Amino acid sequence: MKTRVINIGNSKGIRIPKVLLQQAQLEQEVILEVKEEGILIRPEKKKKVAREGWDLRMKEAQDLGKNLRDRHDLAKQVQDMLERMKQMKSKMLHDEQELERLQSSVIEGFRQLELDLSKQLQQVISRENLHLAKDEDVPEAYRRQVEEYYKALSKKN
Repeated sequence: MKTRVINIGNSKGIRIPKVLLQQAQLEQEVILEVKEEGILIRPEKKKKVAREGWDLRMKEAQDLGKNLRDRHDLAKQVQDMLERMKQMKSKMLHDEQELERLQSSVIEGFRQLELDLSKQLQQVISRENLHLAKDEDVPEAYRRQVEEYYKALSKKN
């Protein structure tokens, strides 16, 4: 389709037929890019924050905080993330950059919490494994062989 560049106040512009606007899904705001072939006009795609299940995620985080209340350091981490999540909810329709920053900090906070929980779990597991190995009965024949081995070593020195 051919069209003319027209004067619009102190600027220049073009008229785009309604049919083309609909086909290209151009609504209120568009992105203009200068390309080798000319100017590309494309729709601005706003990032949508997943609002579905938001209340469920908040409740899960609150439950996690309650489950960790005996672990003050971990409970504080969860409480900090809950505060950021509440801030995110209030920013969902306003400041997109602030929303992205908060979203990243919440995700990073939960990653750190997961890492801390994993480390603590590994410590508990290793303590239990040591405890179990210490309490097991050693077969008498094996115990005698080990004793003889160490006696033989001590005689050589």
